[in-house]
Amino acid sequence: MDVQFVLDPYACAVYILSYITKGQRGISKVLDKASKEANSGNKDILNRVRYIGNAFLNAAEISAQEAVYLLLQMPLRRSREFQFINTSNPDEMTFLLKSHDKIKELPDKSIDVESDNVLKRYGRRPKQLIDVCLADFIACFNGIRDKDSSFDISNLQDGYFPESDFHENTDDDPHSSDEHLEPSVEYQMKSGFQIVKRRKSRIVRSIRFHKDKDPENYYREQLMLYYPWRNERKDLLGSSLSYQERYKQVKYIVNKNKKYY
Repeated sequence: MDVQFVLDPYACAVYILSYITKGQRGISKVLDKASKEANSGNKDILNRVRYIGNAFLNAAEISAQEAVYLLLQMPLRRSREFQFINTSNPDEMTFLLKSHDKIKELPDKSIDVESDNVLKRYGRRPKQLIDVCLADFIACFNGIRDKDSSFDISNLQDGYFPESDFHENTDDDPHSSDEHLEPSVEYQMKSGFQIVKRRKSRIVRSIRFHKDKDPENYYREQLMLYYPWRNERKDLLGSSLSYQERYKQVKYIVNKNKKYY
């Protein structure tokens, strides 16, 4: 059984659409017949598989519309990149470890084993992007390392950790493509690391806490996504006693950034 857990209406639409564009009705009988014919002769395993494969390719049913699209080399569908943002409380958040080689290079007493991720890079974003919220940062920008750059850790003066190489483990979207980047809009970070504006924004996903069942996490998530911050633990709550109280103080900024999503 092909079972898939459906998280939201968008995922349901994608799941159904994959079947709409499939169009393979009646193929089981064709393959069953081909299998019996292949096994009835003196063919070795390689030729039997080839025989069944050819039967499948020649008998696959497609609609007239799909045939036209294939003949004209038109894409059957277009997809947008997306990235999930972990909006859990920091104490409950899971993370990836650095690669084994990187961990071996650390001092024996070091606890800096967490790999780099988009939340860390957002906190280290350039001053030009100080007013950019987390949702915009992830939707509209890519992080790229300059292959020709080098970095000496002895030059570290401002208390920030050096940018991590993408050859390490990261939780970034692995399907990002350079073809979506706008090279004319880029911001330089430490160690030759660049933040580059995307031509086409990503779709942003998050946990989406329930406003009534879990109000504190809901308001915290709204602040985390749509209110600019540097230090997640300090800036989101500020001097307020609750995230809901803090949300009310900066509601105008949150709603202004949220309307695009």
